Amino acid sequence: MIERLQENLLQTLPFTEEELAMILPAFEERTLARKTMLLRDGEVARHLYFLVQGSIRHYLTIDGVEKTCFVSLPGQWFTVLGSFTSGTPSDNYLQALETSVVYAIEKGALHDLYARCPKLESFSRIIMERTTKMIIQLSSLLSAHKPEVRYANLLREQPEYFQSVSQKYIASMLGIQPESLSRIRKRMATQKG
Repeated sequence: MIERLQENLLQTLPFTEEELAMILPAFEERTLARKTMLLRDGEVARHLYFLVQGSIRHYLTIDGVEKTCFVSLPGQWFTVLGSFTSGTPSDNYLQALETSVVYAIEKGALHDLYARCPKLESFSRIIMERTTKMIIQLSSLLSAHKPEVRYANLLREQPEYFQSVSQKYIASMLGIQPESLSRIRKRMATQKG
């Protein structure tokens, strides 16, 4: 599965064979059982991950209620960025929703690679820019649109969510109750038919 990580690197920047030989061994492959916690509230995020298989839920708990912020799908990079970059405790959880395979790199090892392979630092900047853009779009969608528009946009832009992520997590990510999502889906299906 290391090929998927290599493919992701090469799709973003033209790394040389020598650079790949330096980068790839720094990543550790991990297979996660369903419900495995990669990070809990109060822990410091010490790894950057690339998801090869499965799905990872990013959530926080407010007044005892879990709120899904995002779900990472295969081909995506993830961590809790604020905690990872600052070394401060996270207020988020990272949990495997199903059996998942990730490639992990520890923060210190990543910074060592930056010094030896400057192109990797450029790669990280590109990934962070893409991630920031996605987060801003999601934030705008949640704050400025009605639930039907949020659902339709997610369905149009990222249909893979509906193939692998539970409806209750999608509803939470959209800021609505699962029952409301069911009604929206039914209404939209009726309008199409």
